[in-house]
Amino acid sequence: MAGLSHADRSELTRRALLDAAQELFAAQGYAATSAVAIARRAKRTQGALQYHFTDKATLFQAVYAEQNAAVLDFIVERMQAADGELWQQTVVAADAYLETVTDTRRLRILYLDAPVVLGRTALHRTGPWLGLLRQLFAPLLATGVIAPLPLNPLIHLVWAALYEAGNYVAYAADPRRAQAEMRTLLLRALDGLRPRPERRPDTG
Repeated sequence: MAGLSHADRSELTRRALLDAAQELFAAQGYAATSAVAIARRAKRTQGALQYHFTDKATLFQAVYAEQNAAVLDFIVERMQAADGELWQQTVVAADAYLETVTDTRRLRILYLDAPVVLGRTALHRTGPWLGLLRQLFAPLLATGVIAPLPLNPLIHLVWAALYEAGNYVAYAADPRRAQAEMRTLLLRALDGLRPRPERRPDTG
């Protein structure tokens, strides 16, 4: 690290600790991963870990935040690359979300360990997710693609459905099959938000 500034060296150390923690948390879980093992994998001292993150739980929270942001970025990229109308982007977003659940690099961190380490209350502070859903559903409401509904409770309900769908896939014995099952159900539920043509009375 010769020639690097103190700030650069500090950031390299922080990055090394985050990468090492992510690898170990994903491979063997939070409980089985010690702070000593993380520091050793990162080739840094325990003092460096405590300086940047205080303890293992704080480091896990930082890893969780990064992985959560990476999932959001992946979904946004898929949406931006998709051709089609607003509704098609919603379908693409749901598909992309379910795809990330079967990613073994993140599954244990986001769905198995996070509720235990961070608690469900912390997980429900989902500003970025609600922001993405707001971007999706506000135009759908404004253009009449879905039936007129109050936006805020709608996006909270959709997020709850997505999160529980992710949990179902994460804990399934066959995640790929569970993913396909949940995709069918999620798309059927979302399609139920679309207005249906009024039935004309049967005049005989």
